[in-house]
Amino acid sequence: MCFFFFSRRLDLRSSATRHTSPSSFDGGKEDKCAPVSQPVQPIVPQPKPVVPIVHKELSNSDDTADSHLEVVSNYTLGRSLGKGSMGKVKLGVHNVTGEKVAVKIVPRADPTATQVRCLARENNREMRTVREGHMMMLLNHPNIVALKDLVVLGRYMYILMDYVDGAQLLTYIVNNKRLAENRARDIARQVVSALDYMHRNSIVHRDLKVENILVDKRGLVKIIDFGLSNLFAPEKMLTTYCGSLYFAAPELLRAQPYRGPEVDIWSLGVVLFVMVTGSVPFDDNNMPAMHDKIKRGHVMYPSYISDSLYHLLRHMFITNPSERIILADIIRHPWLNQDYDKPVQNHMPLRKPLVFDELDPQILDLMTRSFHFGTLTQIQAKLHVILESNRYQNAARYVADCKVMKHATLPLEIGYSGLYDDPQSVPAAYHPLVSVYYLLKEQQQAKRLGSSAQLLSQIETTALLLGNTYDIIPSIKNDRTCPTKPIRGR
Repeated sequence: MCFFFFSRRLDLRSSATRHTSPSSFDGGKEDKCAPVSQPVQPIVPQPKPVVPIVHKELSNSDDTADSHLEVVSNYTLGRSLGKGSMGKVKLGVHNVTGEKVAVKIVPRADPTATQVRCLARENNREMRTVREGHMMMLLNHPNIVALKDLVVLGRYMYILMDYVDGAQLLTYIVNNKRLAENRARDIARQVVSALDYMHRNSIVHRDLKVENILVDKRGLVKIIDFGLSNLFAPEKMLTTYCGSLYFAAPELLRAQPYRGPEVDIWSLGVVLFVMVTGSVPFDDNNMPAMHDKIKRGHVMYPSYISDSLYHLLRHMFITNPSERIILADIIRHPWLNQDYDKPVQNHMPLRKPLVFDELDPQILDLMTRSFHFGTLTQIQAKLHVILESNRYQNAARYVADCKVMKHATLPLEIGYSGLYDDPQSVPAAYHPLVSVYYLLKEQQQAKRLGSSAQLLSQIETTALLLGNTYDIIPSIKNDRTCPTKPIRGR
């Protein structure tokens, strides 16, 4: 279990707070408490850069020096931008064009390591770096930092990413003490958009925190550092317990297996709380007490936050992951949509359900070489089982039709009604093999067209018929708890 801690404190400006346990948020009485006497400890302010990746460049260099290179792919490395989950990050400036990039420098596994455990740990870190690169290479979203290259030279790997001219969200909050709800809402909508895109592509971030969210000078948000990210599948639970303690969901502290998206939702709740209060929701100088507060969902809610935000946060801090609000309902929540005439857009292209006999052999070959899903034969066998099942076919058609309907010009409230097509509601439509196939195919199409990812959303929809009859109705949660007028329990 690997949890990281923050060292900088944030001031909690305020006033009366209310203490509630989110596990029973309906109709409960809140306890009025005295103002918090000391500021809460937030997270370690490790300025993090942006994270992108594109291709691996191997070198037969005999360089065995302990220090990393000062010039990589014609980029001269300069000042430090911060430290990521697996290595430090420096500013790179192109020697000809002057283009700026963020370069994450990750030490490679030392083959001379004598201890088996140490070597295994280093090999695991190297595999995580390669995985981070491959995932970032495929993701194409305005709120996810873009990767430019992955270079392996000597004892180091260099991940070259787009440079974000801005600062960590942590720094932004510290400089402003705390954010007004309308500003926090703007940032939250961008983060939610990126999370929805990731989850629909079977990727869970697992290290969402204010250090891993950058805000540029225009207010554009970029999520970085996918070093702890992983693929998740509907039929499999994840068992790696990692991340930053202040943002960790209680099921991680209990070492319970988890699906994936629910831990990102808890972390998102912490990020949102930090933005509007300038403090973390769970804190204690005593570590066992800190763990206990997280496990119990022990939160002190300042009295100045709005009823709507209070309602949303209490749903996000439900300690039972199966009862925690899902991302689809966060997107529908009144607080997130206040003063906006459209719901959060996830920038997902329209996708026709996959048919096994129509799979592209070149894409399957890329899946074999880049993601270690197994041999070509093994991948084909797995995809055959998935794609030929009635469960997938009906769920995938349902999701495709929902996407078509959402692309229609519908009022905000109509767009919210009943169209639950997300991986937490219709898991049968999503699988890592299917997601990676789509992403690779879309990347190849973009390269052939020489166009931006936005053109991918214009895929023909004529084959996606509305009003299909489904042999098996997709499993969709019906116990939605997202009232249009949230009422604070008093």
